[in-house]
Amino acid sequence: MKKLVLVIFCFLTVYSANCYHIVGGQLFYNCTGNNNYHITLKLYRNCSPCDTCAQYGNPEYLTIFDASGNVYAQPAMPLPPVTQLPATFSSSCPNNITDQVCVEEADYTCDVNLPPAVGGYTIVYQRCCRTTGVNLVPELGATYTANVPGTGQPTCNNSARFNGLPPLYICLDAPLRIDYSATDPDGDQLVYSLCDPYDGASP
Repeated sequence: MKKLVLVIFCFLTVYSANCYHIVGGQLFYNCTGNNNYHITLKLYRNCSPCDTCAQYGNPEYLTIFDASGNVYAQPAMPLPPVTQLPATFSSSCPNNITDQVCVEEADYTCDVNLPPAVGGYTIVYQRCCRTTGVNLVPELGATYTANVPGTGQPTCNNSARFNGLPPLYICLDAPLRIDYSATDPDGDQLVYSLCDPYDGASP
């Protein structure tokens, strides 16, 4: 039974007078047959008013690597409709701050053909401009990856994806429980891991 590693994505925002940018995302794919894959990138940004916020790209690009680290493809994903998420939280805060929280979601998609290959493929999306917060310093970016298994799989693989969204904000001294459960369409075993973030590239 295959084991998949899910990378937990940060989605918590802190309100201040500063500018806001990318706050989180996830990357997953569905096999549509004949070695074709429908890839989805869910990308979230803080849309609170500011003059220099990082905008969604049109298009955004993926990079797909083979097992040797060679670039196999760099498909473009056109800008989809953007929706604003409801600012909800599971417990009450001392002050109502829902009118100060604004997060948008864009679901980018593309279709690629990935012939069977030893070692499979790694799908990567990188972006600058993470929101600066308590545990994030300025000029940090985000990296999301998804792995396509290599040859020897009995069926065409679908990747795991998260079941829901974390809260858009947290409140001081309020209980917090975040559901990071995920589902694999193939029923594969899921293994969760904590790891160091990627270090590299430049602003």
